[in-house]
Amino acid sequence: MIKKLVAFGCSWTFGDELNDPELAHEKDNPRYWDMNTPYRLAHAYPGLIAKHYGLEYENHAFPGASLVSMRDAMTWYVANHDVSDTFFVIGLTETWRWSWHNANHQPGLNDPEWNRHVNSSWMLHSSGSFSESWQQTFRSYMEDQLCEELQKKNLEQTLLFFDGISARYKVPMIQLNMLDVIPGIISVPTHVWPDTKIREWLETNFNRREVLAAGNHPNEKGHYYIADKIFKYIDDKSLLI
Repeated sequence: MIKKLVAFGCSWTFGDELNDPELAHEKDNPRYWDMNTPYRLAHAYPGLIAKHYGLEYENHAFPGASLVSMRDAMTWYVANHDVSDTFFVIGLTETWRWSWHNANHQPGLNDPEWNRHVNSSWMLHSSGSFSESWQQTFRSYMEDQLCEELQKKNLEQTLLFFDGISARYKVPMIQLNMLDVIPGIISVPTHVWPDTKIREWLETNFNRREVLAAGNHPNEKGHYYIADKIFKYIDDKSLLI
C-alpha cells in the first residue's frame, strides 16, 4: 500500500516563489527560508498531490538542480530509506544543466545530506561567487562539453535511471518534463506526456500573469493547475490502487 509521496526536481518542483502572505513582514529575517518552508511545501504541486491522496510527503527538489544532482539525490534516498510504500514524482529539469560534487562543501545546519553539489545553473548567474577553479570547470563544460548529443544522453540516462528505480522496487512513479522537451528520446512507461513541457502548457492554457510569479515560477494557482492535471492522470491510470 502506498503511504508516502517523495518528489525530486528543480525550483519548479521545490516551490520557489511560494511565499506565505502571513510572513510578508519577515522577508528580511535570516530565518525566513525555514519559516516559509511549511507554506512552500504545502502549496507546491507535489504537496497538493500528497494532500489529495492522504499521503505522507517529502520534497527533495532543490533550486538550480540538474538531472545529474537529481540522480544523486535519488541514489542517496533509496540507499537510506524503505521505498516499498512510496510514490515518486520526478519533475525533470533543463537538460543543459550539470552538477559536480564539491568535496570542500561545508554543509549548513539544515542542508539535506545529498546536497554536495555545485550546479551549472548557479554558475551561469553568479560565477563570480565561486573559486577560479570552479569557474574554469564551468567554462570548460560550456565550451568543450555541452552539446545536443550530451543533452539527449543526459535526459535518456535520467529517464532510464528513474524508471529502473520504479521497476526494481515495484513502486509507482511519474516523470514530467517541467522545462524541456527533446523529440525522439527513448520511451519509458513512467515518463508521462513526453511531448509536453509543463511550463509551456501552463502559459498556453492559462493567463500567464495569473499562474506565474515574478521570477517565472508557478504561483499558487499554477501549482494547483499542475497538480490537477496530475490528479486526472493518476485516477485515469489507477496508479495508486
